[in-house]
Amino acid sequence: MKRPLTNQEALLALSLIPGVGRSALARLIAHFDVAYDALTASEEELSQVEGLNPKTARAIRTFDYSEPLAQELTLARRLDLQILTLQDEQYPVNLKEIYDPPAILYVKGRLLEKDKYAVALVGARKCSRYGKSVAAELAGQLAQNGITVVSGMARGIDSAAHQGALRAGGRTIAVLGSGLGRLYPREH
Repeated sequence: MKRPLTNQEALLALSLIPGVGRSALARLIAHFDVAYDALTASEEELSQVEGLNPKTARAIRTFDYSEPLAQELTLARRLDLQILTLQDEQYPVNLKEIYDPPAILYVKGRLLEKDKYAVALVGARKCSRYGKSVAAELAGQLAQNGITVVSGMARGIDSAAHQGALRAGGRTIAVLGSGLGRLYPREH
């Protein structure tokens, strides 16, 4: 007999099911409140979820999540990543308050209390030297004032923002869009 999943594991399992994207995941959590209840619901119960199509309900009922979930958890451990869900106390408060926050975060390193004072600086990958200079200068000034700089890991403005904050002795948080274990661009 399998051990029951934690709510975090159940949410992660749901996210691994083909056809369950961010909006379906949000609908499931809004309806069931507990991810494990959504994962183990009958097709009839799933059909009661507003906006969830029958194909997705069927996928939830028939998908064997055991192996993909085990692989995802193993990869997260190997990469020394913490997995946070919207229900976790450690989930960043400011991120919870945005429209459509991600249900799951993979965190490398530590989130600190002072990170609640953060500014995101993002921009074009192909930008002018002036643009890079302004991004680095602005990030440096923010960092000198105790503000955490948040950006992507893309070339251009994002990279300049991180470099400017780090040169000023500040803290940065990089938000990756490329998935677990796939840093892009590699030089970052």
